[in-house]
Amino acid sequence: MRAALADCPEPGTVVNWLRNSRSARLLADLVATGRPLTHADLDATATSRATAMTAEYLGGLLIAYQVLPERDELGARITRHLERVTTRHPDHAVLLRSYVRWSLLPRARRRQRLRGGSFKHRVHWAYTRINLAAAFLATLADRGMTISQATQHDVDAWLAGNPARHDVRDFMIWAHRRHHARALEVPHRPKADPVGLDEDSKWDLLHQRLTDTGLPLEVRAAGAILLLFGQHLTRITAAHWRRRATTDGTAYSEARLTATRNPMPEAHQGWHRGLWGGWSDSGNPQLFQRGSAANEAAVAPS
Repeated sequence: MRAALADCPEPGTVVNWLRNSRSARLLADLVATGRPLTHADLDATATSRATAMTAEYLGGLLIAYQVLPERDELGARITRHLERVTTRHPDHAVLLRSYVRWSLLPRARRRQRLRGGSFKHRVHWAYTRINLAAAFLATLADRGMTISQATQHDVDAWLAGNPARHDVRDFMIWAHRRHHARALEVPHRPKADPVGLDEDSKWDLLHQRLTDTGLPLEVRAAGAILLLFGQHLTRITAAHWRRRATTDGTAYSEARLTATRNPMPEAHQGWHRGLWGGWSDSGNPQLFQRGSAANEAAVAPS
């Protein structure tokens, strides 16, 4: 690592890191102990959220420079967070450790392996469920109750305090299956009703797609088809664009969708005139045709 820092093409960056970085100061403290660097020593410094972020950054740096061996970082972070939580809630440590070891951690690893995606998302997913499980157990303890004594009323009252608490459902299902709790219902987190576009907003967006030359042609064409016909973007991106000319020399473009099922519906009757002038529906349910030479470069990709 020393050689890599010495060979850095921007020495000023290295100097600033050594002088001002918390991770550099942490590295100096670990080296000063005289012991070989280990993941365990680095994890032991993560006593708060701020120090945990510093330790995670330094750990990634040391792994990249092969000072430390690679490890199951997802499992390490979840386990470290579990230990922080059980330190605050020692009375619930046994139950929380069982939940994480036999349910949460295996599923987090499996999802990361099969689905990939954001590493931070998996960590946040696990942290949230550990925190909520501990918070619910602590609330019951304040009332002199254990999870085996919890009733549906207790669950409903706790959920009513914050909609984000519905993610405790994961812990409650596990607790019931392991005979730690009764069969208590915890609904999924409620989702807000989708808000659609009103008619005026659709017209404004369509006008922008047809006239705003600052947008890429592909974006304008896809947006126009989406607004006019309500097609899925996967079908729009699969469309084949072609240039054609009529017998009188007027140029136009067409987009033919590749899917044979669920043909493209006809456009709204009010959208054939006025706002978008030369655009017309050819009568073919799978054909989106434009008949104005003046607008040839406006929407259709070349």
